Amino acid sequence: MLWLPLVVLIVAAYTYIFSPPRAVVDYELESGVVVREGVVSPVEFEVPVGPDELNARRQEAAESVPVYLLYSEEIWPELQNELSIRLVPFVNDSIYRDGILRELSSLYERGVVDTDSISRIYSGEFAIVTRDSLERDGRIGELGIRTLEEARGRLRRLLSEAGVPEGMSDSLLIPHLSPNLMIDHVRREQLISSVMEMVSSVDTIIRAGDTLVRPGGTVTTTTLRYLSALRDSESNWLDQLKYGYLAGRALLMLLLIAIAVLYIRDQIPEAWNAANQMLLLSTAWLLSLVGTGLLWVLLRNVYDVSYASFVVFGAVLTSIFFHPRHGVVLSAVFAMAVGVNQLHPYTGSLVMFVQGSLASYAMLEIRRRNSVTRAVFLSSAGGLIAYGVMQFLGRSLGGPSWQAGVLELILSPVLGAGAAVALLAGFESLFRVSTSLAIGEASDRQHPLLLDLSRKAMGTWQHSQAVADLAAEAAKAIGADSQLAEAGGLFHDIGKLVKPSYFIENIRFMGENRANPHDELTPLQSARMIISHVEDGVRLAREHRVPAPIVDMIAQSHGTTSARYFLEEARREALNPDDVDVADFSYTGPPPQSREAALVLLADSVESAVKAITSPSADSIAETVQEVIEGRDDEGQFDECNVTRADLRTIEETFVQVLLSRFHERVTDYPGGSDADG
Repeated sequence: MLWLPLVVLIVAAYTYIFSPPRAVVDYELESGVVVREGVVSPVEFEVPVGPDELNARRQEAAESVPVYLLYSEEIWPELQNELSIRLVPFVNDSIYRDGILRELSSLYERGVVDTDSISRIYSGEFAIVTRDSLERDGRIGELGIRTLEEARGRLRRLLSEAGVPEGMSDSLLIPHLSPNLMIDHVRREQLISSVMEMVSSVDTIIRAGDTLVRPGGTVTTTTLRYLSALRDSESNWLDQLKYGYLAGRALLMLLLIAIAVLYIRDQIPEAWNAANQMLLLSTAWLLSLVGTGLLWVLLRNVYDVSYASFVVFGAVLTSIFFHPRHGVVLSAVFAMAVGVNQLHPYTGSLVMFVQGSLASYAMLEIRRRNSVTRAVFLSSAGGLIAYGVMQFLGRSLGGPSWQAGVLELILSPVLGAGAAVALLAGFESLFRVSTSLAIGEASDRQHPLLLDLSRKAMGTWQHSQAVADLAAEAAKAIGADSQLAEAGGLFHDIGKLVKPSYFIENIRFMGENRANPHDELTPLQSARMIISHVEDGVRLAREHRVPAPIVDMIAQSHGTTSARYFLEEARREALNPDDVDVADFSYTGPPPQSREAALVLLADSVESAVKAITSPSADSIAETVQEVIEGRDDEGQFDECNVTRADLRTIEETFVQVLLSRFHERVTDYPGGSDADG
């Protein structure tokens, strides 16, 4: 259950570090103040129009609505009857009276309107005239309608020509004229209401990430209005979406962690099954997460968007302690998790993935002096190319200037790789996990323990070299760590240094007359003597500070197999063979926890078994290799490591090829020599 608190810690760190800044709510600024760090909007919000301006806009919209005029068919007939009676005392000629009425009738047919009543509600010059459900619109002067003043002027002229005094016509006849185009107030008010509702109360929309004040910029009255709107909008936003937003971030991180956990379980079983290695892997990427967050916090004071990250730190440590391909996969997970917090997530994710991947593969050969330099160069170059590509695609608009972006992408791999190398020794010591560099140094055949083995136990030394060669070649064939497999093969029998004469491969180097010490021991004593070399090897390796992965492989080199020769001998001597406890003749294990440890176990068993063949041939070697591998598989020695059936077939083919090319006969004294050699 170690992974559970690690997951909680990573999710908490992620949610806290990469939550968007909301410090703008706390800003209490005045116009003219210079803001060193600038102000960036964390959310999208609307800036409302001021009350006075909103009223002005609505008034303008209302005035733009044309006047509606409704034609009345009843007004002129009534006016005509009244005028025909009133004109009799003033105009004696009936023909002339009829002419006056016909001329006025032509005016009223087009429509007569009172402009004074229009001017009180409308200052424009457009009108919509409705007559018999038909509408026509345009400028008032272009619609053919006449004003009331025009109608009265026409009547005044006609009366004057008939000899009616002007004062009399103005007092008795002209005031009786009225318009027959009436203002449709109801319809116009309805349209005005609709238009006013359409007047937006929003002055502008600010998007999340938009800069309100540039770093070093001055606060203006417009800025203050924007900040006021942001406070109101952000408060509502936080109330409604805060917990959902944070939950979304946490769920995203949980999903990506689940992917990483499944990958580690299936592809990095040595980390999954070892608490120290799991802690190392988690710590490396947790520090990458925290480091990236701190970089963003620092750079946020300079500009809004940063592409700097510590992905190279985690990628380099994963590559060194485990394998480059694991660094690539975990870089992808990291890039997705962190990139979504960018204003330009596509660019951020791509840049981080490319940098982490290239740094991982560049550190494959950690023993090369230029590996760190190469990792930094490739990571920086790859990041710059990815950044450039996204610029061309238009996916990275805004953000820092190109000079700042280039500087970030060059310096962040330097910081990440530099920190990883600087902390390498501390990680090795703290988590007891060794790098390929340390393993390479330990497996140098001039190592003090190996030199002692070559001098004091020549047979074991020759056997160990053969096992190392077999394991290394098989590791290359299945994609495992060949360096670690070779080191495990060289050290797997180092415990035989304690009592080398008890192991059959060393007896022939001690003289022909040298007695076999097992002749003086019971089968159980002999088995315990043989089995004890594993415990002695672990102790010797730790005393000489051999890297922990090699020490683990020594402990796992025989798994839970048994010293079969002495087990069978004990059964032959026992009165009841069933009384013999197999556990007394078995190694304590554990069985191999990694593919490299499994290869050492197989190489040890195969090398001893093949050397025990009396008349070796290609067929007999191939058959023996197959039997040994199938036997170890049937015993369950590979149940706790990631060795597949396909791997076993590849291992078998590789062993046969190596043994056929390097085979040499070896003297054996025990039947089933692999057990006697231990």
